[in-house]
Amino acid sequence: MVLADRIMLGHYSTDALTAMQINGAVLWSVTSTMTAFSVGAVALVGRQMGSGDRARAAAATRAALLLALGVGAVVALAGLGGLEGILALFPAAGAEVQAAARAYLSLVFVALPLRLVAFAAAAVLQAAGNTRTPFLVAIAANGLNVAVNYSLIFGHWGAPELGIRGAAWGSVAAMAVNASVLLALPARPSGRPTLRGSGGEGEALRRMLRVAAPTFGERLVQHAGFLGFFGLIGALGGTAMAANQALYQFEQQMHADQSS
Repeated sequence: MVLADRIMLGHYSTDALTAMQINGAVLWSVTSTMTAFSVGAVALVGRQMGSGDRARAAAATRAALLLALGVGAVVALAGLGGLEGILALFPAAGAEVQAAARAYLSLVFVALPLRLVAFAAAAVLQAAGNTRTPFLVAIAANGLNVAVNYSLIFGHWGAPELGIRGAAWGSVAAMAVNASVLLALPARPSGRPTLRGSGGEGEALRRMLRVAAPTFGERLVQHAGFLGFFGLIGALGGTAMAANQALYQFEQQMHADQSS
């Protein structure tokens, strides 16, 4: 989603692209760090499904989704409350870039719980052996993101021209679709795994957190350094931020290709 936003905003204005230097760094760090808990969900759900204990797999699924929703709500509130503090870390960006970043983050932070829930739902489906559905849903959600972006960023198809706020609405729409579809699958009685049933969530949550804690700590340290680096780039001003943002996506994609 952020990739589509970067590319399309790069064709809209330099200030919007520069703002994505702030938005992309913050959202990727938050998402990557907080979805570390999905590691515990994959381990626990996969083990219970493999042993044929569908009741415990269902409890682990419920625990994973509730944890994602709770963490997402807390992080969203913290992000909205601390938004001015985040922007203050990039004083050399300029008022226009900060205003663009504020417009984007103020919308996307509200939808952040949906993003984390979608990650958790995809993780439990993959743990149960269903890797195809999350992939297809992600393709559809990203297609929607591109369509909404095209309409609302540039004002096509009779829509208003919203610029970077249009990109934010595109991301929010994609998050909502992604979370809704992925949640609908385990909500069915025949879901593998299923959300149906009750009890066992507390035990599953404790085991999940115990497994995921080292991954969470590792990502926390990694992204502290990552944000520190982006803060240094931000101190160089808007031109350096825009140049780094234009090139950073290629570097990120190369890392993804090498790890696949």
